Amino acid sequence: MAPIVRRALGLALFAAIADMMFFGFGLASIARGNPYLLYKPWRLDAEIAAMLPHEREGSFTGWPRQGEPPTQPVPKVGATTCGSAWGGSFTQSPDVAAAETWPYLVSQALGCQIDNHGIGGFSIDQTLLLYREHSRSDSIVILGLIELMLVGAGASSPAFFSLSDDHSPRASLTKPRFVLEKDRLVLIPRPAADVAAIRDAITSDMPAAEWTPLAFPFSLHVATAIYRKLARTEQFNAASLASPREDMAALRRLGVSLIQTFAREAAVRNNRFVLLLIPSPDIQGELGRSLTMMMEAVGSQPGICIVDPSPELKDAYSRTGMLRTDSGHFSAAGNKALADATLRGLKACGIAT
Repeated sequence: MAPIVRRALGLALFAAIADMMFFGFGLASIARGNPYLLYKPWRLDAEIAAMLPHEREGSFTGWPRQGEPPTQPVPKVGATTCGSAWGGSFTQSPDVAAAETWPYLVSQALGCQIDNHGIGGFSIDQTLLLYREHSRSDSIVILGLIELMLVGAGASSPAFFSLSDDHSPRASLTKPRFVLEKDRLVLIPRPAADVAAIRDAITSDMPAAEWTPLAFPFSLHVATAIYRKLARTEQFNAASLASPREDMAALRRLGVSLIQTFAREAAVRNNRFVLLLIPSPDIQGELGRSLTMMMEAVGSQPGICIVDPSPELKDAYSRTGMLRTDSGHFSAAGNKALADATLRGLKACGIAT
């Protein structure tokens, strides 16, 4: 065998061994908490394949399934419906009785029905699309907004921010999302129920931007993951929405545009639009920098009634000491504080007396 051939084979063998060492490093990193945000693409593909039957059953907004009613069953208040409440699980309020949710308590105080359209896990873009499908000319439209709903606005699925126990992406039902193109909202619908299409969709959105597949050549991908870790110490999550980073600023702009669009479409339907800002139950009633920034950004928009429930929540904390359920939602006392704040806001905006 010629020396040059032996040398080439030796280099190829060395490169292969080195690449496998990087592969082993990647696997060990994932097993030890995954500080470099690597993921196994073969595992993600397998999870997507297992989800395909559910993908086909999903509605236009992703979930609930097609044909399922969007309104939560609650005791009726009065003979008329005077409004609707929209949002995710903090509007749905799954940890308390139906008569203890804040939309029902607002209904009781007003003497007419506020339908609860909250759906667990919904982001602001899904909520806007659901509103378009099921809205009526109600007099009051209340959007309960939490920070995580804004994070979800940049995602085609929660795969890269709702993680498995080993801190790996977890495939879940995809959803539609909006992007801003030259300050214009453009809808990206759910992908086809196909593994490649879904993989492309969920690995191209904002939450996936800092993750790296553990793929061949492993040395290149692991080196990329290490570089990203050194260059960016913040993981994409709700707590980083107030960050000055460019991608977070883009996400805030998207959120503002979606809220403004929601308000304009409510006005076209002769609805009064109310934005209820809902902080985490873990921060003792403080609104948080991210929601404060959103409030400041949309506060000058005509036709938006903004409700900051901080005073009522702080008072409830001082009296009870705990407003958080085991799953991280508001307790019955927390829902009562949110309802009291909403009623105060409705009166301040001239919507209720």
